[in-house]
Amino acid sequence: LTPTFIALAFYFQPDTSSEYCWFFQDSWIEVLIRLPTPVQLANITIQHALKIAPPLGTFSSTLTDFIVFGLDEEGNKETLLGAFTYDIQKEPTHTFHLSCVSPRAFTVLKLIIWSSWGESGYFCIYQVQVHGK
Repeated sequence: LTPTFIALAFYFQPDTSSEYCWFFQDSWIEVLIRLPTPVQLANITIQHALKIAPPLGTFSSTLTDFIVFGLDEEGNKETLLGAFTYDIQKEPTHTFHLSCVSPRAFTVLKLIIWSSWGESGYFCIYQVQVHGK
């Protein structure tokens, strides 16, 4: 039997209002997310602040470009799963199809963010969801 489709969610903060975010201060960042069970990844969903209440009244902390890797158990071998651009003109929650989907299941996801929509030098992320089976 094929396992049913599951969606795993990793919430940085339970409240996605503008006051609560996972804050990273740097020109680029790497985030490792350990999944509770191995998953064949299909999509990743990222949420930033709601348009009606962005932090500090701007979208400068919103990520722009990022890439996603799946890592083996030891964290030594990376598999590229996709490169994406977050569009602030769309809704605050974006789902990205992992075009380089591997038949392998991963327990660690690496998210590398290297730019934001502003010149802020920091990023805020409110929610990351990983979808697969």
